[in-house]
Amino acid sequence: MGNYIPSISSTECSSTERNSRAGAGCGRFYRVLPFVILALIGSGLATPAIEGQHPGFVFYFDAEGIVSVDVPLSARALLDNSGGPVAGWSVVICHDPQLQVVSAEHGESVLTMNGDGPADFMEIYFTPDEGVRQGVVINFMFFDMLMPTDEHELLLLEYQLLELPTTPITISFCDQIFEGDTSASETMAVTSGGVVVEPIRAPAFFEVPQPFLRGDANQDALFNLADGITLLQIIFLGGQSSCADANDCNDDGRIDVADAISALGGVFGNGPLPPVPGHIDCGGDPTEDNLDCERHGACT
Repeated sequence: MGNYIPSISSTECSSTERNSRAGAGCGRFYRVLPFVILALIGSGLATPAIEGQHPGFVFYFDAEGIVSVDVPLSARALLDNSGGPVAGWSVVICHDPQLQVVSAEHGESVLTMNGDGPADFMEIYFTPDEGVRQGVVINFMFFDMLMPTDEHELLLLEYQLLELPTTPITISFCDQIFEGDTSASETMAVTSGGVVVEPIRAPAFFEVPQPFLRGDANQDALFNLADGITLLQIIFLGGQSSCADANDCNDDGRIDVADAISALGGVFGNGPLPPVPGHIDCGGDPTEDNLDCERHGACT
């Protein structure tokens, strides 16, 4: 049986492959990844790591989208490397249990920084419930590296929110062995001289919108005539409300007479029922607008 040779082409390994031959290959890759990077860079011997986190190298996230059980959460894993060129890196990304990884893909810097083409060595492995790992060597002959600049895009990540938590959720760079996996991978960068650098790690915190029932303007967990009347009072008499999102019955980002008409039409069967999250189960607002919800009496 021959020795395992890491792939030079792009290979993605999902959790469904963990017990397959491909999954075993990915596991072997990550057991040797830190040594592969160090062996390929420099003169073949790794220079000792710089003590402590280096302020000239920062791993961080840029998140996009609304945090909702109805809409996937997208995030980019980025690197700022004002401290010097980077020849390769290994990252492990963990997440809170309310999230599940849907997909993980190489970012633009991985695909374009090697003579306008993909890196000579790039691998991704992820388990939906625990996290994502990536290993990259830009160029085996050191002709191309990530030159010092901001926002090198390493990974494109997509998560599904399984349930609405009561506290902010987190995505972070970590050093972790996933359950049932024997591979060990560190979060690190390697400079042009083969020096292992521990970048600063900045986690991403996501505030979850206050759950509410759309159309339940009086917040009694029911959707009926009283809600239409409450909306008319808010619109014409300046009535107070702690949840503007609930009052936006037609989800157009405004509170006006159209919401009262929509509520009355929905109650009496002449119009559509309130859009997501609807009037039955509490949930967040998947629509970006200027309205918010501090508290909804039926969802606290």
